[in-house]
Amino acid sequence: MKVRGALFRPLLITLAIAMSLASAGLAQTMSVDPGPDATAVPSARKILPNIPTDLVPAYETLWKCACDSDGCWPGCFTLASASVLKYWSQKAYPNLWPYRGVEDENNGLIRLRELFPNLLCFGNGNGNGQPGDSGYDAFDVATGLRQWTVEHGYRFVITPVPSPSFEQIMAEIDAGRPVIGAFGQSPWGSHAGTIIGYDTSKKRQVMIVRPNLPDKADTELEWGIGYQEFGIVTVAPGGAGGEELAPAQMVFDVVVGANDPGFSAAGDWRDAGGLGHAGAARFAPIIDGGPTADESAFARWTPQIPFDGAWEVMAWMPLDKADPTTSGSVLYKIAHAEGQSLVRRSQRDAPQGWLSLGTFPLVRGERGSVAIGNTSAEAGTRQVWADAVRFVWRAPLLLRGEDDPANTYLVRDGRRRALPQDGGLTFAALRLLPSDIRKLTPLQIAQYPSGEPIPSVLSAWVGSYFNNTQLAPPSAAIRNDTPLALRWEGLSPVAGVSAIGFSGRWTRVMAFSQGAYTIKLQAAGGLRLWVDGRLEIDAWDAQGAFIEHKAKVALDGGLHRLEVEYVNRTGGAALVFVDLPPNPPLPVDQPVLRYTRGLTATLSWLDTGDADGGATNAPRRFTVSVGRENTAAGAPLEILNSDWLTTTSWVAQFPGSGAYVWRVAAGDGATVSEWSAPRRIVVDRAPPWAQMASATNPSEELDPAQKGPQAPSRAPGLRLRWTQTDTLSGVAFVDIQAREIVRASTGYTFATEYRETTRSAVEVVVEGGREITRSTLITALVPFTGVVEVRTFAPNPTATWKLVQSNLTGSETFFVGTPGAVYEFRARAVDWAGNAQEWYDGYSVAAQMDPNAIPAPPTFTPVPTGTPTRVPPTAIPPTQTPVPTATPSRTPTPTPTTGPKETAVTVKTPASSPTTPATPTATPTPTPQATPTFVATSILNPAATQKKTEPRYVASTRLDLEPTPTGVLSPLASPTRAISLKDAYVNSAYLRVDVLSTKITEAPLPEDGSCLTTEDAQPGARAILNLRVSNYSPIDIRGWRLSVLAGDEPARVCLLGADANERLPAIPPGTRRDFTVLAYAPIDAPFTNVEAQWQGERFTVCVDNGLVAKGCAPQSVPIPTIAAGAPTPVADFSNAVDRETADTPDLSPTSTPTPTAVPVPTPMPTRSPLTWTVTAQSLDASAWGRPIKGSCFAYDDGDPVTRWQAGLRIENLSSTEMRDLRVTFFEGANALRTCFHGYGGLMPNIPAADGRNISFFAFVEKRQAVTSVLIEAMGQSRRMCVVNGMLNACK
Repeated sequence: MKVRGALFRPLLITLAIAMSLASAGLAQTMSVDPGPDATAVPSARKILPNIPTDLVPAYETLWKCACDSDGCWPGCFTLASASVLKYWSQKAYPNLWPYRGVEDENNGLIRLRELFPNLLCFGNGNGNGQPGDSGYDAFDVATGLRQWTVEHGYRFVITPVPSPSFEQIMAEIDAGRPVIGAFGQSPWGSHAGTIIGYDTSKKRQVMIVRPNLPDKADTELEWGIGYQEFGIVTVAPGGAGGEELAPAQMVFDVVVGANDPGFSAAGDWRDAGGLGHAGAARFAPIIDGGPTADESAFARWTPQIPFDGAWEVMAWMPLDKADPTTSGSVLYKIAHAEGQSLVRRSQRDAPQGWLSLGTFPLVRGERGSVAIGNTSAEAGTRQVWADAVRFVWRAPLLLRGEDDPANTYLVRDGRRRALPQDGGLTFAALRLLPSDIRKLTPLQIAQYPSGEPIPSVLSAWVGSYFNNTQLAPPSAAIRNDTPLALRWEGLSPVAGVSAIGFSGRWTRVMAFSQGAYTIKLQAAGGLRLWVDGRLEIDAWDAQGAFIEHKAKVALDGGLHRLEVEYVNRTGGAALVFVDLPPNPPLPVDQPVLRYTRGLTATLSWLDTGDADGGATNAPRRFTVSVGRENTAAGAPLEILNSDWLTTTSWVAQFPGSGAYVWRVAAGDGATVSEWSAPRRIVVDRAPPWAQMASATNPSEELDPAQKGPQAPSRAPGLRLRWTQTDTLSGVAFVDIQAREIVRASTGYTFATEYRETTRSAVEVVVEGGREITRSTLITALVPFTGVVEVRTFAPNPTATWKLVQSNLTGSETFFVGTPGAVYEFRARAVDWAGNAQEWYDGYSVAAQMDPNAIPAPPTFTPVPTGTPTRVPPTAIPPTQTPVPTATPSRTPTPTPTTGPKETAVTVKTPASSPTTPATPTATPTPTPQATPTFVATSILNPAATQKKTEPRYVASTRLDLEPTPTGVLSPLASPTRAISLKDAYVNSAYLRVDVLSTKITEAPLPEDGSCLTTEDAQPGARAILNLRVSNYSPIDIRGWRLSVLAGDEPARVCLLGADANERLPAIPPGTRRDFTVLAYAPIDAPFTNVEAQWQGERFTVCVDNGLVAKGCAPQSVPIPTIAAGAPTPVADFSNAVDRETADTPDLSPTSTPTPTAVPVPTPMPTRSPLTWTVTAQSLDASAWGRPIKGSCFAYDDGDPVTRWQAGLRIENLSSTEMRDLRVTFFEGANALRTCFHGYGGLMPNIPAADGRNISFFAFVEKRQAVTSVLIEAMGQSRRMCVVNGMLNACK
């Protein structure tokens, strides 16, 4: 029996990075067939054989990944990398790709993809963090592949080359090494493939690339043509230069020959005369009696197995296949750790050499065997051969019970040892593979007695010892080596490992806080330190001297995996991991301590642990340092500190007011951590200061040109300003108190005014002695009765201070009170430490509310005198938001009266047009009477004065601004009821609608709930209305509605240029907005009026056959109201509405405005609802080479143009898959050839309720630009326009 360990060292070829990419050109591709024998091709053409092709999945084969719940492609880099790994696994590196079968290989692909750091998934091309398949660069792939090879027990040299030369690729192929190629642009889009060969015949330079795509053959790419942004990743087995490629691990086998002690035979065996493995083969004639007959010849092979594992059993066949004298059915009886297995093989059909009998579990010692006899059921004369048997170690023994999937066991020394359930960390640290796990019945598992569990790398240094200097499996022992301070003093480290010429690997997962750590190792021999798969210390060639090695490593907070690899070649072995200091404690951020009035504060922190558990048994302790904040550069000036504490809090005593910083450190008895990040505390015991600066009416802030009789009215309020200061913590907020020192009230009365009125009359004149009667015009004085507003003012000596606004930041606010009242204001400040200023009257300010701050009512409002009625103002409770004084409407009286009298006022709808003056019935000219004087700010004759009314304005208490809506609703909602001109309505004094122009044409009607029309739709009428909406209220107009009526029915209204599902925008106080709306109605239903509604306010404009009047006749005196509790924001006076037309609508005849044509977008010809959306994520233009012959990826850099590229997000809202997506760029009206990135050159289908990010691009001349992009799919289209370098929906 022979035990052999064959160690081979692999080849490393160091290649220099050479010339960069040649200029881009036309892609020249062709399919490649390497043929059955790759060595037969000419010397100028070389294709590597045996590169796997079975990893490319079918289109319908999906597997889970980190991005899509329904699965995704393995990714081009993953497939290219896996094909190279599987290639090397077939060349004596079996553990590099140990997967078999589709499901097993899918698991391998998933694990490989997880190792690429910057993982992106399907659908992304612009690196914005969203899922996509733009891939990983060569450096990311190299990092992942290095970790993969280490985890599988090998050392490979993996090099990313961003700009390779053709000579580099030739050198790799000549050395028998396939290359991973990464293409930013290629015939397959942005893609990665496997470079498997080259061709230099006919003076060409051609790469042969396997794209690893379904139905895509190997392709020739001429060097520098048809691709861009090219890089490669080379993969070579590790080793010294110049050595042959060979396995990087031990191959352990045990051979028991026919002359070795482990072989025994009995019965009728005959010598074969020098044939066989060592010239000792023998044979025996078979007994034709079936397998139950007694054997006349029997042989057994019993190996001395050096360690537990899965061993492949092989029998040597001395003769080549097709020997007619050999048995075709030989029964092998294999005894192993779990019982006995019967295996039948044909010696007659086997070639000369080793015949595999299968892989079986064997444990250390002589507890396994292989036996054969000479019985068979075959007819005729046959013989059975007995020669050498070989046992080859393939993997450790990993067991899992069929009824216990949670526990996994590793068999060591014949005993099963439970692996820790730590998320697979220890499993991976021991280089164990999931494919090696064997599922057993409880009875089979019971064949292995229970042993000591294997320690977890989460709590201990787990060491694996190897009886060789290459860390070549299998390991001779696995144990807990915490703390890692090993000095073997010339002795063997563990049983089965020599004192000289051994190696080991220790793994531990530690919890670190974020920071930079200096990791130190001391060793007599060579070592390497790996942190999260990165090689941080490489001293593998160090010899016997005991020296220290260190590296400074930056780590994020969290768990990190450390691996220490050690080799001893000369004796005197020793290895020490120098104790790490504890992690810096984490101070608890307590907002109450940022600013405080107290001189004591309890400082708290969190114990963040010790990454390596500490080197001593002493408990962790803490120390705190407190210092004054140093405004200059440098550390804080320490003023006090604590002793060493075992608690995680400490009470600090501050000497007085000031800014302080504190920090804390931890110790483990041997080392001390870094100081924590400093925390700031401000001790502030002095109150802040604030005082009023001014209180002004908005009208006082007008430019001189705006003042005068025609100055625009303002919102009823005062702008308050103040100053504030605090030396330490700063002012947190300001409170405002007010008191009303002069009260103002408003009432109404009636008065009569005489007006000159022109009327018709008849006169008699004598001409030529004849009396002639003819018509003439005369002027008469006609009395009119009107409503007059009366204001009164009274001092209020007992006024008390009331808090009107609080928690104010900044330096100004807006206060709303009663027009004409005088208010006094004072302020106080509160700082962040909680110190509050005392209220103080010495710096108060006073101001009167502008009596004419609201839209002023006409001085005189004529009403019919026949049936007058009282018009009481609406009382407003003091807690409500103030309501402006009503604007009485002008109503002519049809019948003159002789004088004023206190009567009620009744309002009726005039029979005549509101713009037609009434014709008096009396023809004589009345005697003129004195015209009364109307004074709005004084009291008239008490006998003629109406009852006093409550004030319409009260002070607001807070400034709480409501959120601003985003966008505009399109189509607009229909009114809840049909509004008819027959209804009584009131035009609001705060909300105004002006129709700037109209145009009415015939047009097809849209579908219900939509603004889209089709050619076969029912014919109707379409009105295009340019509207202006003005806000004369003191608050924002939000949540308002706009409607157009045709007859008595609401028309379909659409807002031009608006996106779907948006809302009508808010209109700030004192501003106006212009809109264009399209209204649709049946052909026989004329448009009658346009109306805006907001809370309880309405404003209606009449429309008559396309001609627009300024207003419709009001039906009652307007008393506008505002909902209780409505907020009162500061009015923006920078964009005030022109108030020349903002008073009560003029009832005089007006000229008809000329309609202005408004451009109308062409409706998309579809009746379908919204089925998809598009969002522009990016847009850029850059210099580029001119496309060659209309190609998207071949360019002439000598003739530059401009490439426009847009990143679009397409969301499929429908229940069916989107298969017909089409995108077209436009330069003006010219459609451009449009290309896209990725997806293997095929426009992706977008599943239902899913989305994709796709980058499109097109080329224009340097002086031209892309102006719009048209997106079409599923019978619908969207157009997006380029405005100011951005891509948005066209207006």
